[in-house]
Amino acid sequence: MKYKLNNKYTLGITFVMFNLILIISLKILNESEWPTTFDLFFNIFIDGDISLNSSNNFLNFIVFLIAFYGATIQLGFIVLILNFVIARLIANQDDIFDKLENIAQNYNFRKIFPIYFTFILSTSVISFKIIENLSWLDSIYFTIVTITTVGFGDISPTYPITKFITLVLVAHGISFIALGSQIIINRIVNLQLTKQNSLPSSDINFVNHIIIGGFGSKGRRLAQLFKERGYEVVIVEIDQDRARVAEISGYYVLNTDITKPTVMEILSLNNCSGLFLLPSNDNLVLQTGIIAKSISSELDIYAEFLSATTYEISRYAGINKPISLFVFLTNVLQNYFTTTQVSIPYSTKDLRSQESTIGYIEVPSEFNYGDFLETAQPIGFITPGLNELYLHPSVNNEYEKIPPNATNLLIFADREELDNISKEQIKETHIGRLIFAGYSELVDSLIQRLDVDDADIVIFWDNPEEEDVLANSKYQCFKWEISKAYDDFNNLVKDGDLIISTFDDMTSSLVLGVTVKNLKENSLNSDSPLNNTQLIQLVPYEYDKLPLMKIGAEIVYSPQEIISHAFLNSFLKENNISPSMVYTNGHVYEHFVLDGDIFDGKHVSQLKKDGFNIIYYKESDQEKFEIVLLDHKVKSGYRLIVHLENALKE
Repeated sequence: MKYKLNNKYTLGITFVMFNLILIISLKILNESEWPTTFDLFFNIFIDGDISLNSSNNFLNFIVFLIAFYGATIQLGFIVLILNFVIARLIANQDDIFDKLENIAQNYNFRKIFPIYFTFILSTSVISFKIIENLSWLDSIYFTIVTITTVGFGDISPTYPITKFITLVLVAHGISFIALGSQIIINRIVNLQLTKQNSLPSSDINFVNHIIIGGFGSKGRRLAQLFKERGYEVVIVEIDQDRARVAEISGYYVLNTDITKPTVMEILSLNNCSGLFLLPSNDNLVLQTGIIAKSISSELDIYAEFLSATTYEISRYAGINKPISLFVFLTNVLQNYFTTTQVSIPYSTKDLRSQESTIGYIEVPSEFNYGDFLETAQPIGFITPGLNELYLHPSVNNEYEKIPPNATNLLIFADREELDNISKEQIKETHIGRLIFAGYSELVDSLIQRLDVDDADIVIFWDNPEEEDVLANSKYQCFKWEISKAYDDFNNLVKDGDLIISTFDDMTSSLVLGVTVKNLKENSLNSDSPLNNTQLIQLVPYEYDKLPLMKIGAEIVYSPQEIISHAFLNSFLKENNISPSMVYTNGHVYEHFVLDGDIFDGKHVSQLKKDGFNIIYYKESDQEKFEIVLLDHKVKSGYRLIVHLENALKE
């Protein structure tokens, strides 16, 4: 009959039999009594004592085998215990973490940690001093070296209790270093976050200040324009790097989130001249506008909106001065529907609603404006497409060489004289079709707002998804291909067409610019010259204008200059202040000097050092502006034509 033994029983019997063989072998070879043999066996098995040093090599081998076997059994036992403990911890980890979280919520570890740390250190130092009979210095030294896990080895524990204390110290040392590092890191992070979101203890003590939410490229340009007009500007920017740039630029800065009601409450909204919101998210703009209006019901809120939908509902959120790129660009494009020999940037109706005695006119450089404007005086030459201004030699002895593409001249004249300019003195040419190079939501919004027949709209699309959108439209639609650009436009473009490029891809913009330039140059010797065909290119960023400048671009706009200019002049008109002429490389405006303002009582030379170039002035009893001298002292009641050179260059 066969018996099948359980594996546990087999292992137990084998273990007992092996131990008996070792004990019997040890008794026979050592020639000792049974009690002595058992005592010797357990000393070798448990403590690893192999100091028998017998001359019998086989006996020495049995002793070593017992010691090695005992150490293996003990190590296996320790591993089994650790495995059991770890398995239980893993099985109950959720409960353990819940308990630890509960403890963390009910106890302040920042206070407990130093107390516990001090207790462990002091207990160890005292124990080493008493048990190991060390000096106080050696006890402290050994404790610090052990807890930091350095362990030089010059002092070692000799008693089991001090060895145990050493193990405890090493284990705590690893934990203390990790925990201490985490506390220090958290402290540094909290300090940075506290600094970033720190708010003044009281309201901002400004009056008639400008608040700008967001210091991106548009915010920087807008802040600079207001600073040049003499306003105190407060910047609220959540991004730390941008806030630092604003601080270096000399603005009062709050490095925090403007959408928070606590931030709004300290901005002195009731005393400010206007709140300008420039976040990249329309919903945040609406949210911020609602909060601001609840704090100050009379506040003028100017905000940019990216979507036509949110633009239309913005007034319901209390934002009474909404601005959008497609709205402002619509007005800009409408000015190009007729090309005139004399261009008046601001209508006389607008000028009457603002505190201004003059109006600005843009004319060809060779145009004789003196024939019908007695008060007209030159300011500088303009590159129409690149929106740059170079001062006229008569008002600037240090002028740079005028570039060849500065084909227009900026002049100013008495605003009442501008009313007398008759239509006969302005030659008009009507634009034919609108050709959009690139299709987007912006283009769609422009088409809806412009009064143009669908048959007079041509669209070149560059995204396959746009083909489906345009499939059912009444527009003429073509696929944009760089390799066919010249042939396509050569067969399509007619004199008087207005081409608008909205490509995001810079390569397409450059190719289009070169194509239109070559077409116009090649048409000069043909029967149908493209004299009245214009190209307007929209670029995402200001620095994108430079490559287009190199190829002789006609007219280039960026959202930064459009939005900042729209904000500024909307504000100036609302507050009955003279308008600004803003250029890529400068800023021109008329200023009425008041008591104690930034110009009052200062010499022209001093103002020039501060960046304010006074080119014309008029006292209250004078009829006409005169060119100012450097040693002239500005007084209250003066009217100034101020030019700020290179103020807006990136």
